[in-house]
Amino acid sequence: MTAAFHSVAQAAEKYKVDNRMAAYIVAVGRVAEACKLRRWV
Repeated sequence: MTAAFHSVAQAAEKYKVDNRMAAYIVAVGRVAEACKLRRWV
């Protein structure tokens, strides 16, 4: 859980957005990575 918080906080700082938007950024990035690993994209 702390790793998830740190990744969201890092994304919020990097993209200068609030934590909610940063959580979306992290989530979409994880889904995109999973799709690449499965060779769907």
